[in-house]
This record gives sequence, structure tokens and C-alpha cells, in this order.
Amino acid sequence: MDISNASREEFARARGMLSWCAYSTRPKVTFHAAKLSQVKRDNVLTEDIKFLNKAIRILTKSNDITMSSLRWTCSPCAYMSTQMQALLQITTPQLAYILLLTDKNNRCNVIEWKSYKSASVTRSVLGAEVYALSDALDMAIALRVILEPILKFAAPIYAFTDSKSLFDTITKVSQIAEKHLL
Repeated sequence: MDISNASREEFARARGMLSWCAYSTRPKVTFHAAKLSQVKRDNVLTEDIKFLNKAIRILTKSNDITMSSLRWTCSPCAYMSTQMQALLQITTPQLAYILLLTDKNNRCNVIEWKSYKSASVTRSVLGAEVYALSDALDMAIALRVILEPILKFAAPIYAFTDSKSLFDTITKVSQIAEKHLL
């Protein structure tokens, strides 16, 4: 049976959606997505379409993900940290943060984590901590904006750090003495 170009495009689009579901929220169909990702667009067979339809049936029959348990209870939670390598005289620190979604029972789900070299040169640990805090809070605010229409309220954002100097700078009224951070 010859498969038309329109069917091949539809197959490719459905395969991409299946891959997104498999790697984002539905691990049940990961095998299907991995097997279908090996099919070249020009070599789509009817067996491949049947296999894709089987995976779609698995997705539509499963109702294992609900948002009802998150209603009125979830909050974005960000933890950030940095690592300066002062002994090597490296002025581009390693920044890191993890973004969690927590509920009222303090159960959590990792939404995003990132560990990366800072694009900016910093001359102090506090400067690096401020960059990490800024990136983590940007992602937490974006998550809150996405959740607000679903939850029908603006969830509070909780931020945690292991840096005493950053904590003192945020919680006290005193100004920062470093000229680079002003």
C-alpha cells in the first residue's frame, strides 16, 4: 500500500506529539516513541501507522494524570547555588538551580534543573549567587504565570539558598557594599 505525502506528514506530526508526551509526562509510551523515532519519513509503512495508533490508544485510555490533587495547594519552589573556583583564578562561576513544584504536604516534583557556567564574569561569590537567584526566580515566576489560570490564584514562590551573604543582603535593610552589584 502506497502512503501519500499528507499521511507521512500527519505521521511525523503525531510521532512528534507522542515523543513529547513520552518524555514529558507519560513514560508508558516511551518504548513506542523510541521505536517510531527510528522510522524515516520516506519509509513509513502501514505497520508503523498501526504501531503509532496503538500508542495513541494507550495514551487516550490512561487517565493516570490529574490536576485535581494540585488544586489550591501547589507552589513553585526554587533552590540555587554557585561554585567559585578561587584557587584556579577562574572568574566565571558554575551556577545551578533546581525548580520544584510542591504541594501542601511538601511532596514535590522536579520541574527543571540547570547547572551551567555563568555568561558574565563575577568577582565575588555574592555576585554569582545573585545571578543564580535571578535565573531561578525567572523560571519560578514563569511557572507561576503558567499555573495561575489553572489554579485560579497566584501561588506563592519560595526561594532557598545556602549563601548567608545573599540571605543577609535580601533580608536586611543595609545596602550592598560591592560596586559591581549596584
